[in-house]
Amino acid sequence: MITYQIKTYPESVRFETRVYLGDNEFILFFDWNETVSAWYLSISDTDGNPVIGGQSIKIITNYPLNRKISKSLIPGWLLALDATETTLRVFYNV
Repeated sequence: MITYQIKTYPESVRFETRVYLGDNEFILFFDWNETVSAWYLSISDTDGNPVIGGQSIKIITNYPLNRKISKSLIPGWLLALDATETTLRVFYNV
């Protein structure tokens, strides 16, 4: 298994980053929700089309963030190992 760390910018309450997950490029949107003190993730293709129906996924550490997405679209697991207001560490395991 190979693990890649995804670059995150937790000093901002909203940011996006482009990454390859498997053979496909995606845009990952990260949003900090102050009300519930949690990060949320949205995933779009490179044209901006939502991958999971425009839904945001609450980031829960050590739990697959792409569990509801077809393995043919995103193989492997997208995991957060740390998700506090000032720290966000997200990894992709293939």
